[in-house]
Amino acid sequence: MAAKDVIDKLIVWGNKPAILTARRVIWIISSGWWLAVAYVFAGLSMALTIIFIPFVPQALRLAWYAFDPVKKEAVYDSRDAKKPMIIAANVVWAIFFGWAIFLGFLFAALVQALTIVGLPTALTFGKLGRFALMPFGAEIRNKFLPTTVEELRAHKAGLLPQSNPTGK
Repeated sequence: MAAKDVIDKLIVWGNKPAILTARRVIWIISSGWWLAVAYVFAGLSMALTIIFIPFVPQALRLAWYAFDPVKKEAVYDSRDAKKPMIIAANVVWAIFFGWAIFLGFLFAALVQALTIVGLPTALTFGKLGRFALMPFGAEIRNKFLPTTVEELRAHKAGLLPQSNPTGK
């Protein structure tokens, strides 16, 4: 059996309802709830200033995404990424907030990656880190979670949708 087949089977196994529920519960208990509370607090702190009010929705989106990222993904639209206001907002965000959040996620990912058990969590911290660095121009969607190897391969080939609006 090729390594690609083993990886595909592991991905599909991780999307089975019982395993997916366990992954989500473990994430929420170990990381999700405190990350969400921290970003809500950060958003409220930003709201106290006049200058950072435009960044409050991004902090709240980050809280929503961080609470349960297992079934969600941040999708960047290449047309939005080239808009001057989005570029400017991402630069300001990165300078004032994003770099520190990104480094925190990077450190957490490195610590988690030291163990085999922590690898899925490390990958999740990586996803969150990218969104935390550049939240403007990204849309958070429910991720397509294939439950068979055939679905996974069709998805990789572009024959199935990139994300699933229903989250199933």
